[in-house]
Amino acid sequence: MIKLKNEINKSATMRELSKEAEKRYEHSRQPELQVEAFMEGAEYLLNLLHLPRIRKRFSSAEKMAEWFHDNYEEVSLKQGWKTQANCQVPFIDLPKSNKRTMIEVCQRLLNL
Repeated sequence: MIKLKNEINKSATMRELSKEAEKRYEHSRQPELQVEAFMEGAEYLLNLLHLPRIRKRFSSAEKMAEWFHDNYEEVSLKQGWKTQANCQVPFIDLPKSNKRTMIEVCQRLLNL
């Protein structure tokens, strides 16, 4: 059942992307080829994301957001970036607005 749901979500996403590609390339010299190339790239990207595996790993968008925050802070430090001082804290101590934003973005990813 879970695989079927993921395939339906992927199918719906691919249909939406196809509609967008058709609109975007309708006036190009070779619209069919451009739409086909666009869709191949989109499918490749969706397969790279491995959304079923990601969904399985995280029990909630909040858990995913916590993982993302911790990793973002770690990578930022290694890259020499200085994040906002109020964000250089564990996820639980983030300002509420930052936390809500990260959770919403992760929920959108899980809903793909």
